[in-house]
Amino acid sequence: MLLKQKTPVQPLHIPMGMRSDGSMVSFSLHDSPLFVTHPDRVPWYSFLSDVGKELGLRSDIHWIIYGSQTMIDALRLPENKVHQQSLCVPDAPESGNIPNHTSFIKELFKAFKSQTGRKKKAGANHSVCVIDDLWELLTHLQRTDGRKLLKIIRESNGTDLHLILGSSPGNRTLIQQIYQNNHVVHRKKMIGHPAPEVTIGQGSEIILGTEGLIFSSTPGGKEWEK
Repeated sequence: MLLKQKTPVQPLHIPMGMRSDGSMVSFSLHDSPLFVTHPDRVPWYSFLSDVGKELGLRSDIHWIIYGSQTMIDALRLPENKVHQQSLCVPDAPESGNIPNHTSFIKELFKAFKSQTGRKKKAGANHSVCVIDDLWELLTHLQRTDGRKLLKIIRESNGTDLHLILGSSPGNRTLIQQIYQNNHVVHRKKMIGHPAPEVTIGQGSEIILGTEGLIFSSTPGGKEWEK
């Protein structure tokens, strides 16, 4: 009897641009949350547009998005993927399908439990969460919901829940306190699950500079790559 082979899960990579020598640079969303500091909305929306071009046509992604209608439009996700999107739109609630902050955290936590649990549910292989302004969201959450969000950020390393978290330069120091912590998360290694046994609660960071320059730092890294 022939056994039906599972289709391998394709990793998620987003384009970062080119080095001075012309070689392309991409970023893996699997290893850790990605924090993006942007000087203003223009480079942030341009960055999200590149993310949408790279990932928007894939059918194995469930999008969980918190942000303005303008930010969501910047992703330019195909309309036929509406059933794969969970949207919380603070400036235009009628455009989303998640009515408030608490419901958004519930939706995100459900994806977190699905991706880190013993049995992954059928459906999309990846969950991609984009938060327009992490600090703005945190200031609107009740304590219980805030703790859930921090747990997700610190324990989603190495899973197929991928976080892209935006922030302004003025809040960068505050955001760093979230992911530059010394807590080590111990998680049992499960059969068929890609999560490592030990993950350090740190994220990767990108700073979108002027004139198209991008600076990036890997988890725990002290060196910045331009």
